Amino acid sequence: MAQIRPFRAVRYANSSQASFGKVLAPPYDVISPAQKKELLKSDPLNVIRLIIGNPSHEDHKPSDYASAKKH
Repeated sequence: MAQIRPFRAVRYANSSQASFGKVLAPPYDVISPAQKKELLKSDPLNVIRLIIGNPSHEDHKPSDYASAKKH
């Protein structure tokens, strides 16, 4: 029988973040290249770096996910 165990939530280290809007992003499949650039500029901790990864590519490629893994 499978054992189901709880796990700790992943949270931003700085809980006093001034605006969560600067670090959040919509789902990756609805982000346009222009919106991606804006999200990258908005905050160095924006989740877009984990979702898409390499900011130098316009299209989502496997290398983007390898780059995201490093972050």
